[in-house]
Amino acid sequence: MDLPVGLLSVPEDLLVQEILAHLGLSSLASCMCTCRQLHALISSSVLLNYLKELEISGMIDNSRCSRRVISLKTRLEMLRERELRWMNLDWKWRTGVDPPPLNAAGTGSVFDGGLMVAKLMDPRAAVTGLYTMSLPHQMDKLPRWREFDIGQPYLPGIVAVEEDLLACVTFEQCHTRNQRFNMNIHLLRYSTLEPHSSAISPILRVTAFWTDYGRPNVHISICGDSLAFDYRYSIRSDSCLVIWNWKTGVTLGHLWKNQSLPRTGLAFLTKDLLVTVDLAKASIDVIKIPQSSESLAHKGATGLQPFLRLKLPVLQSLSFFEYAAANISGRPRPMASDQSRNTESTRPFLHDPLSTILSIYFRVSIKSIFVPRGAPIEPYLTFYLIIHRRVLLEYILQHPASVSSGQAQDKNAYIPEVPWEDWGIENTRMFAFEGRKDQLSNLSGTKCIITQNNNIEVLEFGRLKVAAHRAKRQNESTETKETEVRPGVKIELVDYDAPSRYPDPEHVFGEDIITCLPYIKGTYGSTGIIGEPKDGLWDGTWDSVFMDESHVIGTKESKSDDGATRIQKLDMLYFG
Repeated sequence: MDLPVGLLSVPEDLLVQEILAHLGLSSLASCMCTCRQLHALISSSVLLNYLKELEISGMIDNSRCSRRVISLKTRLEMLRERELRWMNLDWKWRTGVDPPPLNAAGTGSVFDGGLMVAKLMDPRAAVTGLYTMSLPHQMDKLPRWREFDIGQPYLPGIVAVEEDLLACVTFEQCHTRNQRFNMNIHLLRYSTLEPHSSAISPILRVTAFWTDYGRPNVHISICGDSLAFDYRYSIRSDSCLVIWNWKTGVTLGHLWKNQSLPRTGLAFLTKDLLVTVDLAKASIDVIKIPQSSESLAHKGATGLQPFLRLKLPVLQSLSFFEYAAANISGRPRPMASDQSRNTESTRPFLHDPLSTILSIYFRVSIKSIFVPRGAPIEPYLTFYLIIHRRVLLEYILQHPASVSSGQAQDKNAYIPEVPWEDWGIENTRMFAFEGRKDQLSNLSGTKCIITQNNNIEVLEFGRLKVAAHRAKRQNESTETKETEVRPGVKIELVDYDAPSRYPDPEHVFGEDIITCLPYIKGTYGSTGIIGEPKDGLWDGTWDSVFMDESHVIGTKESKSDDGATRIQKLDMLYFG
């Protein structure tokens, strides 16, 4: 009769790699409290300490980066240094970057690992191309700008690095009718700017429209094989959401919305779930995406309907205000598989898409009927809600879908609605701004940047990072909210007991809006992250701010002779 094998009799290498490495932080902490032998083993294991730091930082190991090139010990040291630099706002290096050589418009966007800037030849005409640049990890290896001229009026596009995909939205004049345009989505390889070989057809035909419809407003999002596209014309009141399998060209579903309100946004929660904002309903709608085989089985695209609505704060019933715009964003996007063959192989760790935060932006404006004729309609208030993708997903999955994704969905079917008070107060943090200049500029992973009063702050929302900082303050018996981590740099824990309260003096909402999601705020001196003049590359503040998992990028802009806003210089800060 074989005697039972005790846990501690298992060889240490096997115990660490096959058992302990698959446990979460709380389980490892329990194991450490069991006996001294386990405590010593876990404390001294490079692998377990690396996995622990990854989980706290909201990161995952990059399996495409060979451990023969970057060892576990080096990865752990790099990760700890990176997180310390972000916490202390202590960039590793800083340099100026020249803008593209010609016609770089003052509009741009950052995607995972790169920067994209619009090419504007004539400010009276549409954008006809773009410049892209991969963001460097070494100061002495600044890459060159790549120019891409599509030769047609160009609308905002998107880069999905994990698919090596650049999706460009264009509209071109019909050859037979001067006042009619075709709207298309061009599918290109980001690495070569050539038509994407994985797509059966490199062009998705969206629709045709007349010039009197007005300029289209579009939003686009990609996850794996799915491409979601929302468009609305500036004159017409209807809009349409279409979802394709971009590789096969099969339309998976569509949703028509008849609303007079302008642009809304969309984002993937998972490869099967999409969230979008319906301003007419003042809600965040959750849509389940059918698969290609389901659409083909029903001989055509499925008519999509939300299966759940999360309500936004209620406006006053007699208010002069209305929801005027919205968007949802978060990087990185969820991946269809764990790792992509297009993932950069030199980065030892990456953001965990499930641990990232989402920004839900919405704007409240004065109703146009109360604005004098000819007066410009300016946004009155801008709001950003921050929520964890994982928390939002877990909340949604508690409410089973009311319809099957494999059946045509009845547009008159009952859609459950969750009041703002039930989901928003504990799970979000709201930031309110007046005017156009102050805003939540950008976000990446668990971090975001806020620009306000010419001051720039980096906010950290990672749940485990906040919990670790809270525990550290409690152990040190720190009473002050702010901590000076190095000269001129202060960090502050904004916890559950310090909720954000929007007092609503203008009676925009039905009641005061309170949000409680905790975060860590980092501020560099009194002038934001730009710091003292000796640290800056120019005097004054940035005009635009971008960030990705390793960089903060500020731009200096000016009006050119043709009246367009042009980028003069880019200021790049690298954190590792």
